[in-house]
Amino acid sequence: MQKVLFILRELEDSDVDWLIQTGQREQVPPGTVLIHEGQPVDTLYIFVGRGR
Repeated sequence: MQKVLFILRELEDSDVDWLIQTGQREQVPPGTVLIHEGQPVDTLYIFVGRGR
């Protein structure tokens, strides 16, 4: 995860705008495995949590 956080630190406002326009919003149920260790990752996931 440290590598992922480093990449996200480098995003410009225009990058975020592009992600919003191009991306797809999904609700992911708790416990869903999205990234498997040792396997290639073909999707960029950005998680936005809600306050409790």
